[in-house]
Amino acid sequence: MYYFYQYSNVTPLLSIPIRNDVVRTFAYGRSMKDLANELEDYYSLFVYPNKAVNFLDSHDLVRFLNENYHLDRYRMAFALTMTLPGIPVIYYGDESYLVSRDGKGTPTTGP
Repeated sequence: MYYFYQYSNVTPLLSIPIRNDVVRTFAYGRSMKDLANELEDYYSLFVYPNKAVNFLDSHDLVRFLNENYHLDRYRMAFALTMTLPGIPVIYYGDESYLVSRDGKGTPTTGP
C-alpha cells in the first residue's frame, strides 16, 4: 500500500508520524532542528506531499492539551499543522481547547 500511496494522486494517509513529531517538539521541548529534519525526510518520501492529511488531535490519540496544557505551545503546534504541505484537519474541540477527562482522544461526557 505504501507504494500505491507514494505515487498516487489521492489523499494518501494520515500523517501520524508527523503528528507525533510535532507533539514531541511542542509539548515536550524537543529541538526544532530535529523536527525540521523529520519533516524533510517524511515529505521527501512522496511524489505528492500536498495530499498528506495533517492533524494535531484525533479519536485514536491522546489530545495535545492532555499532554501539555500550555496554550502558547498548543497554538504554535496547531499553526504548524495548518501550514504544513497537505490537507489540514481540525478535529472537533481543537478550536475550543477541549481536553479529555480520561486522557484519551475522545472526550467523555457526564459525571
